[in-house]
Amino acid sequence: MNVSIASIANLAIIAAMENAAKSVALSEMSPEAMGQRLIAIREAFGLSQAEIADLLEIERPAWNRFENGKRAIPYDKAARIVDRFGVSLDYIVLGRWKGMDFEVMERLRRAPS
Repeated sequence: MNVSIASIANLAIIAAMENAAKSVALSEMSPEAMGQRLIAIREAFGLSQAEIADLLEIERPAWNRFENGKRAIPYDKAARIVDRFGVSLDYIVLGRWKGMDFEVMERLRRAPS
């Protein structure tokens, strides 16, 4: 079997790129990162923590823990946010803007946080 040095180098580059992509996705999925996006959503729609928790039928202390990154928001609760505000689940979990209406993206972009 004849494997060239260039082939080995290319495989190493591909593996490094895959690992970098995984680590970026994992850091974006941290409860702290998701909490920052939850704050942005709340502020984009001009709501207090109590108002958004009540609107989404989530206990207020639980919402506070989600925003403060103490606990990751469960998908069923994140789905309520998606339904109510038009953000994407990709935005909440991974911070990806793709797939949202322009109007929602503009609100998020202009949010104070």
